[in-house]
Amino acid sequence: MKIWHTTSAEHSAALKIVGTFNREEDAQAAEALLKEMIQTATEAAVEVQRLEDLEFGAKPIAGVLPSERARKQKWREAQGLYKLDGFVERDFYDLSGPETTVEPSVGNRLEIGTDEWTFQGLIAVLLARGATIEIERY
Repeated sequence: MKIWHTTSAEHSAALKIVGTFNREEDAQAAEALLKEMIQTATEAAVEVQRLEDLEFGAKPIAGVLPSERARKQKWREAQGLYKLDGFVERDFYDLSGPETTVEPSVGNRLEIGTDEWTFQGLIAVLLARGATIEIERY
């Protein structure tokens, strides 16, 4: 799924994504899931980045650098944890970073603020959990 390719500034989207669910419990479950996934993806990205920093100029082992192996392993672990249809590796790593905030759900609504221009992962999780979605600039 590709929803957004670029912004005029090439680095910031400044968006609010609102997911509306059928039930309040669904919004709460999506909130908890997103927060957990964002934390998991951020931890994975930090570990992969640490390996990339160490392997500058390194030779691949069996054609694969340790950071690439770690990236794939972390993705496989996430697939086992979250089991979302249509959710791909890029969506998972798009969740990482400090520029996204998941607000506490209110009723059947969940609001997410992001300055990231790669937010397909957020949309994928909301859709997989049955939300209808509105996207607003803020």
